[in-house]
Amino acid sequence: MKIRLHTAPLLICLLAIVLICPQSSAAGTVDSLTEKSIIIHDLSTSNTRQFDDLAFPLNTDSDPIILNSPADDSIQYYRGRSQELKRVVLETQRFRETLDKMALVDLPIGIVGDKANANYAILIDKVFFNERGTFIEVYMSFEVPQMNKPLDFRGIVQITQEGGITGTARLYLLDNHEFDIGRGKLTINGDPRIRDGQNFTFVEFDCNGFKGLSLKATIEFSKDILVTETPTGEPKDERVKIALTTYLTSWSDLLLRVNIPDFQIKGVKGLGFKIDEAYFDWSDTASPPRFVAPADYQNPFVGSAQQNLWQGIYIKQAKIMFPPQFKEKGDPLRRSIGGEDLIIDQTGFSGRLFAENLIRSGDMTGWAFTLDRAEVQVVKNSLTQFAIRGRINIPAFEKSAQPADQREDASLAYSAFMTASGNYQFDVIFRERLELNLLAAELFINPNSSITIAKRDQKFIASANLNGQLNINAPFSGTSALLSKISFER
Repeated sequence: MKIRLHTAPLLICLLAIVLICPQSSAAGTVDSLTEKSIIIHDLSTSNTRQFDDLAFPLNTDSDPIILNSPADDSIQYYRGRSQELKRVVLETQRFRETLDKMALVDLPIGIVGDKANANYAILIDKVFFNERGTFIEVYMSFEVPQMNKPLDFRGIVQITQEGGITGTARLYLLDNHEFDIGRGKLTINGDPRIRDGQNFTFVEFDCNGFKGLSLKATIEFSKDILVTETPTGEPKDERVKIALTTYLTSWSDLLLRVNIPDFQIKGVKGLGFKIDEAYFDWSDTASPPRFVAPADYQNPFVGSAQQNLWQGIYIKQAKIMFPPQFKEKGDPLRRSIGGEDLIIDQTGFSGRLFAENLIRSGDMTGWAFTLDRAEVQVVKNSLTQFAIRGRINIPAFEKSAQPADQREDASLAYSAFMTASGNYQFDVIFRERLELNLLAAELFINPNSSITIAKRDQKFIASANLNGQLNINAPFSGTSALLSKISFER
């Protein structure tokens, strides 16, 4: 779509002389007005990535994301005015490259600068005078590509007696703007009092139009996806929140490193994440450094020629803390492993990791165990794998197949996996006959025995169902009692 730069009527050009900006080049003169193509983002047909492109089924939320509207009527009015000005300027093609002596004659008008992009237009609404000088009322209505919704800014800017803007002017975001991002909410922090404030999002501009945007925002995720955790590994009933602070000269450059608090995945109790390196990516032109998607993760953009259009949070490096019951004997610290290439986006959390030789001397209430290998995989917030394996010792038992002077404690191999509810299912393998030597008896355990391991009060509790044979050789009233091969089951 092409639109013409607006040429103001000459009947009231004398007024413009009072209000002009300094002419820095020939481009600011009346003679420089020519037909100019203005880029207009038609968000209904643009190749810009939209969240609706990802048609993944989502479960019903127990912690729904609710967007708040500004309560102040004046904020509502100014937001509506900002959007109405942009509509009028687009429909009437009132665009100029610079704010010069003709720009303020017939308002409203949009200053687009050399970007020639209507989405970044600085909208001049009114000129007014008071005892302090001459002022213009200025707006900007920037449509966020990912949301098809605008950010509305407003400011009052003084014009000097010489007819220009002093330095760089600012427009402040009109109160908080909130956007639904699927299983979370993006809040861009605005000024509820319509006055200058360093803690709010603002736009900077000069006579040549838009210069940059100082963004202050917060992302918070539904507790149906993530929850924060305590230092001891307990999940908290609290949303995970991420602060964003950056300065942009183009929204398509929105890619920055962020700090994420410790969290757990909802439904995977006890598995904690400490993030070392993470990026928030809403850029259409770049991807996070060294971007690699997790195994089994599917997305229409990842792995294609349009991979730069993938958007979400990418965790390059993280430390994954195992549930508290996985720890060395006598050591209160949780075991942890490193993870790489984890993703949080509209579909949830996805990632895979594994490690070996995690615990060499664990304690299951008196039964020693090792954790030799662990594998964890989560795809779109569903635990698809949490498998562990190692060895467990049965106290006082020995391997009967070995010579008596070389016998070792009975060490049995186990494998286990954790369900989404946080319970564990163990498989302990009896491959050899085990022996327990008592004062006047011998106890043999057959390979068809089993061990049950359960989690209780953040500890593993082990119990055994044993099948085997008991031989008794005990003195009784001066004689010996010999009871051999007494079989038992469970």
